[in-house]
This record gives sequence, structure tokens and C-alpha cells, in this order.
Amino acid sequence: MSRCVAEQVAAAIKAALDRVVESGDAREARRPVRAGLPTSPGHQSLYLLADDPVADEEAQVHGYTTWDQEFVVLCYARPSDDSTQPVDTILNELRARVEQEIMRDITLAGAAINTRVGDPIGFEDAAEGWSAVAAVVRATYRHLETDPYTQ
Repeated sequence: MSRCVAEQVAAAIKAALDRVVESGDAREARRPVRAGLPTSPGHQSLYLLADDPVADEEAQVHGYTTWDQEFVVLCYARPSDDSTQPVDTILNELRARVEQEIMRDITLAGAAINTRVGDPIGFEDAAEGWSAVAAVVRATYRHLETDPYTQ
């Protein structure tokens, strides 16, 4: 079954996250199957969330619809009590690896016109013992006005 262009973009970003896991720099990468934040994120885990796409009126080409879509990769750190590495160092390195791997191909395997990195957003849950940073990525893609499966 073919994938719509929006899903091709998301799948390419998820593949980049899988490569971060394969390199040993993260322990898992997921696209959640339910809405909301994970309830108990693991150490060095990555979660890919997609925001709603927004039509890019300035980049429209006759016969095509151009979209800007923001993706957020939640990068979690939940170090053990024995860890001596500062949590912000863990998150900085994890976010940098995520951004590096995604930006390795700004066309996201040909599905996107361009990909850009946005400002990261940090947050934590001290009671649960985890900290996180959201790596923000914005992808621009287009498809035929009449067919979201065809670029």
C-alpha cells in the first residue's frame, strides 16, 4: 500500500530516529499509538509527535498544495541514581544526535522540499524522575491538489 506524502515525511523522520537507536545513542524510538505524552518514559527514549500541517500560501505552485508541518521529537533522560553525568549533558547530546540524523537528508528521502530545525523546548517531571527536551523539526512538502499521494 502506498503512503500519502505526509506519512512518507513522518516515516522518514522515524527512520532517522531508528538510526540514532541503532548507533547506540538512544535506547528506543517510538511513534505513539495513542494521543498524549508517554506515562513512564525510559532513559534515552525518543517519541515522535506530529503537529497539524499548515498550508504554506507563499510557496504554492499551480496544481499543488504546499504544507509546513512541525514534528516534535521528545528526548527523555531518566538516569539512574548512580549516574555521574549531568542530565543536561545527556539531553544536549541526545537532541544533537537526533537533529544531526534528521538533517542528514533535508529532503527526507525525497518526500520533503526542505527540513529545518526549530528551537528546542525543555521540560521535566521531578516527581517522576525524568527530564526531557523537545527537538523541533519543520518539514515543507507538497503534493498534487487532487491527490495527497502524488508529489
